[in-house]
Amino acid sequence: MRTAFFEIQAKEIIFGTGEGKFDVYPITKIRIEKEKENQKQKTLYLICYKNIEGKVYKFFFYYDPANRGTIRFKNQKEMVWTKKSLSSASN
Repeated sequence: MRTAFFEIQAKEIIFGTGEGKFDVYPITKIRIEKEKENQKQKTLYLICYKNIEGKVYKFFFYYDPANRGTIRFKNQKEMVWTKKSLSSASN
């Protein structure tokens, strides 16, 4: 079973690519913007990171702290990411 994940740490971002494989990238910049959509205030996060060749990538997402927190990618708002505890990750 392929399991995709991402983990944001203080200085790096990790993307799980499935089958126990993952890629780690250093974070170069973090930006936070406030947006208003349908009378609701939203916070857009931007994490810039670079690969081993030095190419910079941008990762945009919305974080909602309600109900244990959810993340929605800016370009895929219909997909909701939730936090999974380590104990349930092995199931």
